[in-house]
Amino acid sequence: MVPGRYWVLEVYRMAPAQREASNSRVLVPWMSTFGIGVILSGAAFSAGGRIPCAVNDEVVKAPRDNLLVHAGEIREFEKSPLLAKPARSAVPAGLLDCPHSCQRNQKLIGCPERSLLPDSRSIDMAKWSKAKAVILICALALSGTAVLGQSGSSFDEVVREASVAREQNDVPRALQLYSRAVEVNPKWAEGWWSLGSLQYGAKLFSGARDSLSQYIALVPNSPSAFALRAQSEVELGDYEKALADIRQSLVLKGGDPSNEERLHIYECVLLTRLGRFEESLQAYRYFVEKGISTPELSVAIGLAGLRMALLPKEVSDDQREVLSGAGAATYQYMAGNEDGAADAFHSLFQHFPSQANLHLLYGTLLFPSNREASLTEFRREVDVSPSNQRAQVLTAWALLMQNRSLDALPYANKAVELNPESAAGQLVAGRTLVDLGQSREGMEHLERALQLEPENLEIHIALAEAYSGCGRKQDAERERALSLKLAQNRTNPFALP
Repeated sequence: MVPGRYWVLEVYRMAPAQREASNSRVLVPWMSTFGIGVILSGAAFSAGGRIPCAVNDEVVKAPRDNLLVHAGEIREFEKSPLLAKPARSAVPAGLLDCPHSCQRNQKLIGCPERSLLPDSRSIDMAKWSKAKAVILICALALSGTAVLGQSGSSFDEVVREASVAREQNDVPRALQLYSRAVEVNPKWAEGWWSLGSLQYGAKLFSGARDSLSQYIALVPNSPSAFALRAQSEVELGDYEKALADIRQSLVLKGGDPSNEERLHIYECVLLTRLGRFEESLQAYRYFVEKGISTPELSVAIGLAGLRMALLPKEVSDDQREVLSGAGAATYQYMAGNEDGAADAFHSLFQHFPSQANLHLLYGTLLFPSNREASLTEFRREVDVSPSNQRAQVLTAWALLMQNRSLDALPYANKAVELNPESAAGQLVAGRTLVDLGQSREGMEHLERALQLEPENLEIHIALAEAYSGCGRKQDAERERALSLKLAQNRTNPFALP
């Protein structure tokens, strides 16, 4: 410590072994990281590891121009008020002065005959109480606050060493140093980014996610941080949060085309992994419109089209050919080359006759423009895989669109049997029964579908028609209003084509 003005705080300490009472003068520097506990009235003091202070002969670095309190008084010291070691012969004047002329071992320790609190006969107790209050308030106010003169230079040194370690590709040391730096200064955004990116590169994905979250809290408009955190979340299997982060990154992308493409592929891949296949196929239209086509993209589109909830990196070698072919054929159809797509799909049917969801994919693409051809593909899918609930649903739906409710009934019933918790299955069953005049039973299915997917537009439309047919005008009007609202907001997830 350097010369200057100090406060000296006398603290009662209990020796842990003998439980004997003694007085210790503890130097508590001004503007330090006051991560300490102070109980003046109970005479207890504990110093945390980062507090620049001195207890007895143990000296920890302290900043310049420190203030310490002694019985509520401020003292001026022309020399350092600390003894470096017990062996040192000189004792700074004024520090160990005691009414009993006690200088025990030339250490920074008070007289055992003195009480903890200043003598009320020589010190104004009102002033001492105020001093105690001031100290306690300072301790609370400064808790967790940044440090200090000398440790500022220490922080800069740690930052410099961390940067050097990173440049030298000494990742373990860089991780250690950046971790130390952000612990000292949690508001250092660049440090959190460096730490998070290094952790991601070292496959420490949980730490990377947490560090990047700290960075995002400080820099909330960084698309790169959201994207990298999303990649960490993918590695941790948290796909919902990863998708949310990717979409936030897209909002903040800032017009970088290459970055935008990368973010869109992540969005599509995550939708597929979450089993939201129709949304994923729609999202892949971005690449079709941009004319972007790669072998990797074909495989990714194939995963969505064949309803395989996998990441591209999880695809096995024996799956790659059919996925690539299905993705390429789908891309051609989306790009307007319907004849080329038809040839590609028929070639796939010949080479992979038992491949699940292949006929379903082609039928789904055909449905908006050619209902009869799509129905043929749906029925072929049912023949290939009778347990394919989605194929049963779409076959029933295609028949309903042709007013063939009686033909749709067995497919609708089978769809509910295969998966009672499917909103689409409940919808086609309800629509079919209502069309066949069984309104009460039909509405039970429709209301169950609404419970499963309250924002599905097709369900609200079906309920409006069902309520109207039963004379429930109020309910029918409510469902029509909700249908209009959902159609305008375009927030509804379509369970069906």
